[in-house]
Amino acid sequence: MALYHSNRLQRLVGAAIRTDRYHRCRHYTTRIMAEKRSATSSSTAVAHKEQPAPKRSTSGIRPAFKLTRISTVDDRHRERTNSAIFTTTIQELLSFPEQLEASVQFNYMIDLPWLEQQYPASARGKPLLLVLGKLNDLAGIETEADKLRYQQLKVQIALAPNLPPYGTHHTKMMLLFYKQGLRVVVHTANLIHRDWLDKTQGVWVSPLLPRLDPSKDRVQQATGCGPTDTFGHDLYQYVCRYGSSTKMVSVRQRLAAHDFSAVKDRLVASVPGTFKGDRDRHRWGHLRLRRLLEQSAVATPVSTVVLQFSSLGKLDKSGLGPKGWLGGQVRKSMSVSSGPEPELRILFPSKANVRDSNRGWQHGGSIPHSSKYEQLHDFIRGPSVGAQWQADWCGRSRAMPHIKTFVGWSAEPDTIAWCLLGSHNLSKSAWGQVEKGDTQLSIKSYELGVLMVSDPSQPLRPLQLKFGLSGGRYTDQSSRWLPVPYDFPLTPYAKDDELWFWDKPFPGEYDALGLRKVVIDGELQLAS
Repeated sequence: MALYHSNRLQRLVGAAIRTDRYHRCRHYTTRIMAEKRSATSSSTAVAHKEQPAPKRSTSGIRPAFKLTRISTVDDRHRERTNSAIFTTTIQELLSFPEQLEASVQFNYMIDLPWLEQQYPASARGKPLLLVLGKLNDLAGIETEADKLRYQQLKVQIALAPNLPPYGTHHTKMMLLFYKQGLRVVVHTANLIHRDWLDKTQGVWVSPLLPRLDPSKDRVQQATGCGPTDTFGHDLYQYVCRYGSSTKMVSVRQRLAAHDFSAVKDRLVASVPGTFKGDRDRHRWGHLRLRRLLEQSAVATPVSTVVLQFSSLGKLDKSGLGPKGWLGGQVRKSMSVSSGPEPELRILFPSKANVRDSNRGWQHGGSIPHSSKYEQLHDFIRGPSVGAQWQADWCGRSRAMPHIKTFVGWSAEPDTIAWCLLGSHNLSKSAWGQVEKGDTQLSIKSYELGVLMVSDPSQPLRPLQLKFGLSGGRYTDQSSRWLPVPYDFPLTPYAKDDELWFWDKPFPGEYDALGLRKVVIDGELQLAS
């Protein structure tokens, strides 16, 4: 298993802010490396071994999205942790009964040899297009022999255009083309082993989208996969931002040959650029979310908006003040409600969450947050602002989140007004920043998320209810269930709790694996 590394401490701090990228840990002791090899020496199939479903009726429950299964199961919650009701694996996503003809994988980091093994044997060798930001984010093609082998396996690569300094191609999406139609998968995991092993991740899967009649399969190309203000149009317009290479034009043509009318959810995307004018500004980033929420006329008042993410960029000095980016722009975009302005809560792991997680300090390598901003971000620990990671209802309190969810919790009991699942972290690069007197929006990264909005005829409800005593009063047929991955009400930071910072040493504290985080010869390392 590849492990996160860190460069010299000073460079690590800079990298956390400049690029919001992941790093692999190196310089482990021989004993630690042996420990990790032993822990991951079992096959991928074993790592994702399915656990028995809970002993309760699953009739009628179709969650709007799912969580990925984890290999480390807490005994207290063994029945529910890997429940077939709301969990899945990458093997399942790539093994639907329909015959796979081709696939496109959009992602940030891809381990190609590992990814190849996740496809069923019958699908290996089918055309596969990898869309990512930089070639050094792709593992597995280091030699000429590697290149030749994957060419023979019909693997192609497309790089996202117009990626600016400090921007990333962070979108995580699968387009799975079958003889019978298409499935779109929007998720939160990199295509690497460790991201599907013991982290909390989310996966949204479309229904099977049928092909249009051959006589009409090019009609949509001009209008973008159906009428405006639809999921298909959202997707087509997003893919158009990848340029006019032969590979991407082919993807758009295949999309245009399918019927997206069965999908009622919407896409919220970010793409690099500076956008002016009301129409262009509201196509992307947090202004896109604002516009969609306004258009949906959220039927229920929102009491609390919870921002849950796995990477935190620099925030303004004003914190949640109305003149800052978070307290002003983002709050306005996420506070659309038919009632009073909701409170804004930030859910981010504490140091103790990471230390006591199923992978200890190692898990912190995928939760970038620089100690350079320790004082600036201290307001998050406030009792009415921040919350730490707690996920007992789904058995994931020790499975650190790589999932990103932004949720408008309704003022009505047991109801969610809206939920966004996707790749966006809390940063200006991801969501965009309004500039020059609200006349333009600037974004640096590619991001993608799915927005689900409650409907009077089919309200959104937290799946947590079905694992408690109160869920029985709602009929499964009249509710759409969301496995929001944390416990609600939230778990606030205690007075002595600290925010997690990935570049801070903790020489006197041992994690769940008996390791300490120390500086040796100027480098941040894990040691026994």
